Amino acid sequence: MRWKLRVAHSLPILICLSFIYFFSTQSYEQQNIRPLLNNMLLNLDVHHFFMDISFYYNHKEISVQNLGIDGFVEFFIRKAAHVLEFMCLGFFLFRWIHQWTKAYGVLFKLICFLMIILLFASIDELNQIFSTNRAPYFGDVIIDLFGSILGMVLYVWIRPKFYKSRRAEE
Repeated sequence: MRWKLRVAHSLPILICLSFIYFFSTQSYEQQNIRPLLNNMLLNLDVHHFFMDISFYYNHKEISVQNLGIDGFVEFFIRKAAHVLEFMCLGFFLFRWIHQWTKAYGVLFKLICFLMIILLFASIDELNQIFSTNRAPYFGDVIIDLFGSILGMVLYVWIRPKFYKSRRAEE
């Protein structure tokens, strides 16, 4: 019975990794949402809200003036996707680590978690070398790490509430 629980805890991790790999292997053109954003933002006069925002990421200026409103919004959607997909992975991975390493302390679990996440995030970025019009960037690994830490914190925050409500029902 215990092995079924471990398999069940492993499945969401594999799904998350498959999802990340799928999007990582797509070319920029396959993921391009600028035409959709352009149509959506055309009728909205929102560019003036973002005119004063300008910063550099991966040696490129990120601003409405440089990318247009659609490219500017797309940049944030892409980075939010990194955070969201790795937040899900972080949630399920920490649950898996917590389940498999019950005899070990929190520091051991945290070190395992960070090493595995950094490995997955690095592989994700390196995989982009083989995708058309994509390039790996260390900054995305940091964003992935941030997202996975959010997922871990979410798990740590939800877990006691879940088990407390389950015990109350029994």
